[in-house]
Amino acid sequence: MDATSPAGEAKCRKRNENTDISCCKKLCDLPDALLLRILELLPMEDAVRTSVLSRRWEFLWTSIPNLLFDETEFPNRTLFMNFVERALVCRDCSSMNAFSLSCSVQSDAARINAWIAAAVRCNVQKLELQLYDIEQPYVLPCCLFRCKTLTEFDLDMPINLRIPSLVCFRSIKVLRLEQVNFVDNDCTGELFSGPALQELRLTRCSWTALKVLKISAPNLWRLNISVCDEYDGRNCQVLINGARLTRFHYCGELFCDYDISGLDLLVKAYINVDMGCQQTVDQIHRGYKLLRKISNVKKLTLLGEVVKVHYFPTSSVIFN
Repeated sequence: MDATSPAGEAKCRKRNENTDISCCKKLCDLPDALLLRILELLPMEDAVRTSVLSRRWEFLWTSIPNLLFDETEFPNRTLFMNFVERALVCRDCSSMNAFSLSCSVQSDAARINAWIAAAVRCNVQKLELQLYDIEQPYVLPCCLFRCKTLTEFDLDMPINLRIPSLVCFRSIKVLRLEQVNFVDNDCTGELFSGPALQELRLTRCSWTALKVLKISAPNLWRLNISVCDEYDGRNCQVLINGARLTRFHYCGELFCDYDISGLDLLVKAYINVDMGCQQTVDQIHRGYKLLRKISNVKKLTLLGEVVKVHYFPTSSVIFN
């Protein structure tokens, strides 16, 4: 690497990790690890501004492991787009711990995908994307779904999620999706079958285009599903492998049939059902079925209309 490049300059000024802090008389004498920690506590724009303090600080910010970009913190979109571009171009090749991006997409899908791909190339571990004002169609870069270092992924994107046929989320432990529309049965199932997946949160997502939604991650221990009739997939069957589940949260109207296997290890469950003013017999049976599935739970919280009891002519009792 060229020592005159930003990354090269940063590498040349690396301080020994064993530097005796008690001997440091000035802030710039501290080892890089501590200075980078200080920079991490600053807004990204202020961290970049430290480059004018001295040659010691000039390229230090290019090694910050956590990059957070929010369009609302900038006076206009042009300044934001140019700032993110420069920050990623100048950044060195060190691994990235976290990358957070909150912005409107508009007609800049290619640029935004290039930023996401840059984070993937830097072996990002935690990725948070909040994308809005999206011009259809928009497809996330395929390299994202093959990122082997990603352990946490948060996606808030009100659009159809096009998932490539090859999904390799082997390291993902936490997956949080909001306002996402699922449109492919097989590929969606691949997304929720990662061997390392431990926590899954689906908030206001839609699977109306699916006949079956499979959640089969073998090590999943926390599952949170919050839906409403505007986003829910009516008449879709949701198949859940609950062999390792210890926490289960459901908030919705039971327009789907939730078939959960296992649940022998379930410790806490939270069920909040609002069936609306015209509840159906199918909804009532689904509520009863769901309660039967979680009958071994140690701590159960019931809210909404799920606690009502309905008596049928057959004298059977069904919880609603």
